[in-house]
Amino acid sequence: MFAVLVWYFLMTDISPFNLLLIAFITFIMGVFTSNQVIKDTGKDDPSEVVIDELAGQWLALIGLPHSIGFAIASFIIFRILDIAKPFPINQLEKLPQGWGVMLDDIAAGLITFGLINLYIYIL
Repeated sequence: MFAVLVWYFLMTDISPFNLLLIAFITFIMGVFTSNQVIKDTGKDDPSEVVIDELAGQWLALIGLPHSIGFAIASFIIFRILDIAKPFPINQLEKLPQGWGVMLDDIAAGLITFGLINLYIYIL
């Protein structure tokens, strides 16, 4: 939810390239920080790590019209995919350490992006 609120209220004029860059930097930071939290806690997928949600949700929002409707739709679809973890998201979650923590949310973000853009351009 935080990622959507930041996008909606603070990133009103952000270019798709800049949002992609922010998501990529967040992803890289997330791999390293997740590795450290995993090492410190001994948990494979620590629930206290939320940077993966930021990176994935921002990917889902790239290039979308800036509206509350798209913000809500993106959030709902992303959360459903993140919780249900359909294939191939469930496979990425099995990758080691920070890669698995981050890449399942990246996949959920990319699928959300694809579904919303499919709706926009086909329906």
